[in-house]
Amino acid sequence: MFLTEAFNVDPVGELDFTTELLYSNFSNYSAWHHRCRLLLILKASKYELYRDTLEADLELCKSAIFTQPSDQSVWFYANWLAKESALIKESLVNACKELEALEPDKHPLVVLFLAENTENGANQYYDTLARIDPMRAGLYSRMKNMQKDL
Repeated sequence: MFLTEAFNVDPVGELDFTTELLYSNFSNYSAWHHRCRLLLILKASKYELYRDTLEADLELCKSAIFTQPSDQSVWFYANWLAKESALIKESLVNACKELEALEPDKHPLVVLFLAENTENGANQYYDTLARIDPMRAGLYSRMKNMQKDL
């Protein structure tokens, strides 16, 4: 972001650039990360564009989740989006539930998103994670216990 600011690059143009990068490859973690930073700039200066971009990004993010549910880069952005808007969070949770219903117990990252973003029933998702990803069962157990403490 330092270079973007140092060279006075238009954040809207940069946002368009990251959109092109993501449409060519959803796995571009740098583009997702740069997009978060750009949207925070827009949030402060061009709120309507920020809001419209969040809505469009919801669809982009859901497409990436359904296309490549095991790709960690999209989950970084999905979690960021969920923190920016309760409505977007709800829509992402519903999309994840739909994918989980279509392909149950197949995508640990989908189930992890549900566990971290669902108030009721999170324990069942942590139990599912422990079953489908036994290598990390201890981690999921600790996460489940931490959630109980909150």
